[in-house]
Amino acid sequence: MAGSVGEAKSFLTALIVLNKEACKAESIDPTDTSEQQLELLTARVASHLGSFPGYARIRRIALVQEPWTPENGLITPTLKLRRSRILEQHSAEVETLYSGH
Repeated sequence: MAGSVGEAKSFLTALIVLNKEACKAESIDPTDTSEQQLELLTARVASHLGSFPGYARIRRIALVQEPWTPENGLITPTLKLRRSRILEQHSAEVETLYSGH
């Protein structure tokens, strides 16, 4: 699951929760937040957004370890993102994504 961030910012970023089962199948360590891993995952995201215009492409990502569930209040029972709660809970990650820009 992913949520893009970037309203009123110069570029888009994303908070991403990796599916642990899919990570096993692809030999990806979901807890690896190294620069190399983030670049690899950013490239994978970019490959899915190839037809999007430049302003709508994700330029940076941050991995979030806790799944977004209705129980923790980050999505609704119908699986819609609760953006304000997500941004509130992950404000440090968002700040890091935009640091230096």
